[in-house]
Amino acid sequence: MSLLTLYGKDPREQGDLLRISRQVETRAHLQHAGLQWSLVWLSFQLPLTTTL
Repeated sequence: MSLLTLYGKDPREQGDLLRISRQVETRAHLQHAGLQWSLVWLSFQLPLTTTL
């Protein structure tokens, strides 16, 4: 059972829920992108430290 079916009666509440879920989605996407970037940065740092 999703949140949208619970609050489906009032369109304003439904819009609020959509906006909240979108915010959560973008936050998770940004965190995922940050994690990928740090992994790329680490992969560049590791060869430098091993050659030195």
